[in-house]
Amino acid sequence: MNENVDVYVCEPEVGINRQLEAIFIQFNVMDRETHEGTGRSHTVLMSTPDAMQLLQTLLYVQKKFSLPDGRDEPAMIEIPQKKN
Repeated sequence: MNENVDVYVCEPEVGINRQLEAIFIQFNVMDRETHEGTGRSHTVLMSTPDAMQLLQTLLYVQKKFSLPDGRDEPAMIEIPQKKN
């Protein structure tokens, strides 16, 4: 694996804020040697338009190289409702 990468991750989960303005992706940090999750999380936040552009880019790569679909249903992180 490339040594110029900031962090290796696996097991992505996604969430979106209530205003639908930002999407976050939470990953399990992956050990470079074993390629297994470490149990530590790493979260990336981006604007919804940027996230949709990322989605289009990933779909393009999937189609161009005939990559398989994801294995399971996407994992969504539930945002708890505010208590009154």
